Amino acid sequence: MKPHPRICEQAAGWVGRWSAEAQAAANVSVIADPAISVAPFMAAADVLVTDASGAMLEFLAVDRPVVMITNPERFRDETHFDPAGYEWAWREMGHEVHDVELLSEVVGKVLEGDDPHAEVRAGYRRHLFGDMTDGRAAERVAAHISKL
Repeated sequence: MKPHPRICEQAAGWVGRWSAEAQAAANVSVIADPAISVAPFMAAADVLVTDASGAMLEFLAVDRPVVMITNPERFRDETHFDPAGYEWAWREMGHEVHDVELLSEVVGKVLEGDDPHAEVRAGYRRHLFGDMTDGRAAERVAAHISKL
């Protein structure tokens, strides 16, 4: 679990409680340092649970299910809600949860293999990454640098 940097700064108590609870749970970690990259954790994750973070777009690269919590208050804050942004316009790429009480049930279904959004997600993945999801980006970068 990697909270948004603002949560780490403004709600340290929450992060502390989450960290304590994570220690008692198998396969759960809390990354409270905003400087730590989320990429290695995404590579190991079976599912991403997010709200409207750009991380969900990055997670498309690993082609695994996404569960999105939709904040009912999103319309009240136009500075953080852009209905044309991919994070909101592409909600059909995953399981959208409007009632947080249902989150555990939805995540459980996803972990059991219920993934009706795979085809849509694959289309968005191709749109963003083309055929560059083979894990060989570093080799391509090195080859381009060598040519300079």
